Amino acid sequence: VAYLLYRHKESINAENILVFSPNRIFSDYISEVLPELGEENMRQTTFAELARKSFGPAYDLEDMNDLMEFLLENRQSPGYGARVTGVKLKTSKAFARALENYEKYLEEAVKFEDVVYGDKLVIGKEETEELVRKDYAYLKLGKRLEKVRQRIFYLLEPYETKRFKEVVSEISKGDENLTRGEIRQRAQSVVREEFGLIRDKIVKMTSLDVISSYISLFETPGLLARMLEGTGPIPEGLEEGCRQTVESFLRNHIPYEDLAPLMALKGAFGYGGRVSAVRHVVIDEAQDYTPLQYRVIRQLFPYSGFTLLGDVNQTINPYMNMGSYETVREFMGTENGILVKLSKSYRSTREITAFCRNMLPFPDDTEYFNREGMKPVVVRKPSEEELYRAAAEDIRKLTAEGFKTIGVLCRSANAGLRAYQWLSKNERVRLRLISKGDGKFSTGVLVMPSYLAKGLEFDAVLVMGVGEGDYSREEEKALLYTACTRALHRLILYYTGEPSPFIAKIDENLYEKVG
Repeated sequence: VAYLLYRHKESINAENILVFSPNRIFSDYISEVLPELGEENMRQTTFAELARKSFGPAYDLEDMNDLMEFLLENRQSPGYGARVTGVKLKTSKAFARALENYEKYLEEAVKFEDVVYGDKLVIGKEETEELVRKDYAYLKLGKRLEKVRQRIFYLLEPYETKRFKEVVSEISKGDENLTRGEIRQRAQSVVREEFGLIRDKIVKMTSLDVISSYISLFETPGLLARMLEGTGPIPEGLEEGCRQTVESFLRNHIPYEDLAPLMALKGAFGYGGRVSAVRHVVIDEAQDYTPLQYRVIRQLFPYSGFTLLGDVNQTINPYMNMGSYETVREFMGTENGILVKLSKSYRSTREITAFCRNMLPFPDDTEYFNREGMKPVVVRKPSEEELYRAAAEDIRKLTAEGFKTIGVLCRSANAGLRAYQWLSKNERVRLRLISKGDGKFSTGVLVMPSYLAKGLEFDAVLVMGVGEGDYSREEEKALLYTACTRALHRLILYYTGEPSPFIAKIDENLYEKVG
């Protein structure tokens, strides 16, 4: 961003650049970088904030952090499997194709009737069909219907004008004491009431509601399965997933995985809008965006250049991600985009980088920045109380050594709260608990869920709870990897019982054992 502002200073300013951040903590974390380089700060947002602007305050919109907490903490809940099925489906290329099929289905399903006033035909349904299917075919469906509505109202106006004059005459003859203004007011009221039903019919016939249309896709039996035909196998548990979706909307709650499909449908209707003032968009943590999210962003910023920055190994949500860089090119329509692989790690010490890379299932092709330090430490304790006592002592020592930022990273928000309560018992340790609502990064000891630490860096990182019950599923490996890679100089991991299989498989020469 600093380069763009310097290179194109005559045509681009900070207001013309927008950065998509994973959360508000990260936005605050990077907010001082540009001012330190002598530039004004660029604009920042998250995808959930973009959706809130699109749908307003009428609905309770879930964000990525809410979804992560559900996935991490509700594995035993009755509806967990159906929700996961829904998340997988709605973030897939198959669903993007199904949504395109649904858009065509809605266009074909639009029906018209003759518009009649008295015994006069204002416009026949065949003529209305002609306008929608041919004359206005260059517009998107929602805009076509709006155009037709304006056309019919225009054709209705002569009938309203004629009837208005008749009513004025009738009222004038009936009461000579009324002023001209009173006569016109009464006449307008009569005509408005007489033509009200006709106008309501026209509005209903030429209206498309995005949310109602989206709900219909899930509440009509078999409709979604029909739209999915030809896109791949129909997922098991589809009916239960559809029921969950409808119930959420009935509660005025929109799950995070439904935001992008809704916005894509809104764009397909022609209601999405375009932002012309933004000249360049930067998407950080690009691996955590879905195909439909990329389509929506491209639709909203059609005149922008794009820089996408991501690491597929740090995909914190296993069910919601971009899939591949080729998928991004496809859904953004940027086949000529340049793909650059950055293979040298500058963040962590050589020892921390080697430890973290050893978690991954493929050969390590990273070039290490030659900055040596201490090996990561893996601490095993027989009880939770002793584990947190050891962590508190480590925090005290790290603080005494002069480390300014220490991240205590936990699997979830609930785990973070528990760690905060345990560690707060030690009077020598001062902590700050970070939750999804926080928007301020600060120095000191910060306790937070691992998914909120995306993009952040700490002098030292303490990863709490790396036992087999904490990080055991294959889809949680990237979350653990992401937490560990936040450390610049020191990395310590703690567990009771048996270690996570991802820790157990790491070469023991790459870390020190305690306990």
